[in-house]
Amino acid sequence: MTSPRPTSVLVVCTGNIARSPYLERRLQNDLDHISPQAFSVSSAGTRATSARGMASGTRAALTRRGISERGFRSRQLTEADAKAADLIITMSEPHRRDILDIAPSVLTKLFTVSELEALAAAEVPTVSHRPQDRIQLAARQRSTTARSPQREVHDPYGQGDSAYAAMAERLDHASSGISNWLAAK
Repeated sequence: MTSPRPTSVLVVCTGNIARSPYLERRLQNDLDHISPQAFSVSSAGTRATSARGMASGTRAALTRRGISERGFRSRQLTEADAKAADLIITMSEPHRRDILDIAPSVLTKLFTVSELEALAAAEVPTVSHRPQDRIQLAARQRSTTARSPQREVHDPYGQGDSAYAAMAERLDHASSGISNWLAAK
């Protein structure tokens, strides 16, 4: 008997060198602690320059948390990426709109970090052990969560160590709530 395909999570920001790679690696780490090999997390950018490494501030923040950045290369988001993912998490509302421009059919699996974090915190019922069922239920309940631009994850690129620290702290909190909700048994 073959094991089921891992639930695929795609994290998206602009350049795919700071925010999305951080959440990619952090979320994969958190999900692996809860449910090893059940999730596959990747990232892409809406305006990425191919094959760049992570921003140094992102690498440093991951290293401080004992999470490897090894093997990472930025990549441009494609329609195929969006359609193939079971869940798409963006850093901001503009990223969400960019994705809908290229793949409108992904709306039911597309959330901003803040939106998904709020749904997880509101304890959207986990009526099923299947992450895909939780994602569908969250999409149906999305109108109950308020979207707030202040809750978007700001880009730390070129802004110094304190901006990277703030990004990492914000995404650590988000990853914890999202991973606990998504992988709950």
